[in-house]
Amino acid sequence: MIIRDATPADGQEACAVLRASIAQLCSADHRNDADILSRWLANKTSENVATWADNDGRSLLVAIRDRAIVAVGGVRDSGEITLNYVAPQARFSGVSSALLAALEARAAERGARRCSAPRPRIDSISRVAMSTTDPLSASSARRRPIRCSRCFLSRRVRS
Repeated sequence: MIIRDATPADGQEACAVLRASIAQLCSADHRNDADILSRWLANKTSENVATWADNDGRSLLVAIRDRAIVAVGGVRDSGEITLNYVAPQARFSGVSSALLAALEARAAERGARRCSAPRPRIDSISRVAMSTTDPLSASSARRRPIRCSRCFLSRRVRS
């Protein structure tokens, strides 16, 4: 497996991984509610994902196995983990843990002392007005996006 920076050319394949992971592996968060799921997936387009690879205060990484993207992760330079999604067929293979380690290492390289990931409030998902903007942008950070319940809250990273 190789973990590398995503490029705009990865947009379509990375988007497919994000959408499949959310739909199939995050049912505890969207509770199989079609309305919640459609709002969560609204900004997961190939075009949007391609723009998230701009490296402007953030990093978007992809894990590659057998020439296919099997996981997508994002981290702000400040250390906030914004994405960590694995393709359903790659679940329980260590891909997500390896990607998380790479995200933490990237944050440390950029000066972060801690990494954090917002813990979702599952009971409030149906009340969250989902953003259709870039989830990695500073303005979107003020909103409360839905994220999978497997995220940790905060921990130190090695520099």
